[in-house]
Amino acid sequence: MNRSRSRWESRVASAARSSSKELIEHPGQHYEILSNHFGETIARSAKWMAETLAE
Repeated sequence: MNRSRSRWESRVASAARSSSKELIEHPGQHYEILSNHFGETIARSAKWMAETLAE
């Protein structure tokens, strides 16, 4: 499917390429990490997006 990006999608993609991100690592398997740290991961992602898109 060939669809053009919305303005918001383009802005998010551009922000993801150009801004620095903090690497957070947790021991364990992927499922275990997602299960045990899901809330923290979502909160960090939302904070990063809000700060990055506000620039």
